[in-house]
Amino acid sequence: MHGGIKQKQSISFQNGKSKRKGTKEITVGSKVRIRSENDSETKSYTIEENMDLEHNVITPESPVGTALIGQHEGEEVKVKTPSTGTKKFKILKVEN
Repeated sequence: MHGGIKQKQSISFQNGKSKRKGTKEITVGSKVRIRSENDSETKSYTIEENMDLEHNVITPESPVGTALIGQHEGEEVKVKTPSTGTKKFKILKVEN
């Protein structure tokens, strides 16, 4: 056994998903800014029920939307798309 005091983590679990306290959860209607780990490119999306790629609006059913829904600022997600394969993104900002 290790001595010392364990640091309390600010993550709780509900319905099998981790929830970070103090950060915003991504839901339909959220504006999200993400950064690609591969090329450091930053992208912003709004998640809505109707897609409008011309205005960076994606649906929760899209590959990126599916990966983002339920996640929080600061987390990393993997997105698999038919055209680009698997990419890793860091969630930089969430506005609800």
